[in-house]
Amino acid sequence: GLHAAAFSLLALEGLFGCPIYRWSGLMCPGCGLTRAWLCFLCGDWGQAVQYHLLFLPTPVFLFLFAHRGTALVPQGRWLDVTLAGYALMLAVYHVWRTCFPGTQ
Repeated sequence: GLHAAAFSLLALEGLFGCPIYRWSGLMCPGCGLTRAWLCFLCGDWGQAVQYHLLFLPTPVFLFLFAHRGTALVPQGRWLDVTLAGYALMLAVYHVWRTCFPGTQ
């Protein structure tokens, strides 16, 4: 259920691009993640980092967020701190690359 929906959304995003950027012209914190992973999987690691610096840890944090409180990821303070820390890193990175384009 949930996994199929997530993969379907990723497939649609891959076909049509980021809906937030498409509709508003503004980059979202995740803009570039799909392109970064495609470059990484094709062996172009340098270009992957150029698209999104935090692309490598993102699937881990998505997994932790989606499965928190289950047998796969037990709930605890460590999880809340980890997820909040990653969200903060993502927000800071987003502001940095939005306010200072080309310095990435």
